[in-house]
Amino acid sequence: MFNNDVDYASSRLVNSYLKVKQTGKLAFVVDILRSKANRDSLAEANVVCHFGKAERKSLKIDEFEYSVGQLGYVNSFASGAGYLVRLPLRRSYKQGLQHTQLAIQKNTSMSGVDNHWMNNNLTKVEECLAAKYPSVDSCVEVVEESDFDIAFSKNFAISYQYNLLYKGYKVGKLTKDDKFKLDTTFNFLEQQLAKEAGNDKISI
Repeated sequence: MFNNDVDYASSRLVNSYLKVKQTGKLAFVVDILRSKANRDSLAEANVVCHFGKAERKSLKIDEFEYSVGQLGYVNSFASGAGYLVRLPLRRSYKQGLQHTQLAIQKNTSMSGVDNHWMNNNLTKVEECLAAKYPSVDSCVEVVEESDFDIAFSKNFAISYQYNLLYKGYKVGKLTKDDKFKLDTTFNFLEQQLAKEAGNDKISI
């Protein structure tokens, strides 16, 4: 992909989060160090990276996936569910995830993502990429006991006001019998909602 060019790979990978093939974990790339035996070989170079706040390792370039996959809702530890989006920045584009290219969409507002947020929510971003979410019933319990929004899939979440959210926007509500009722304008989402929440969670 990088034509065995260490400098070009560094310009696209350093300061980005890449997904490790074997584990699915996100690694923050600190540097790419040339091999003493073959300084021009990207395959032999050492990719120095952090996992979370402390763990530091050196991996080889072929141990990473350059595409992390579809983004979506992240159930943040501190602020609840937020819809993670990639900003359309071609000029400074990097592989993987970089905080300067990410934002959180909530209704009509969009807020930037910084390294502090990424470090604190790294496991939650990994869960998003792996599509690991709590069940709808578990989400209902959370909103009943807190003032947090919480997601049950990459695309859908329940707000603390018992609204149904889709990619950051209100599209319906949670009824008293814990089923979802789409607003008329968003009835086209019914099939997708049934797939991600379950047919038994749709209010007829």
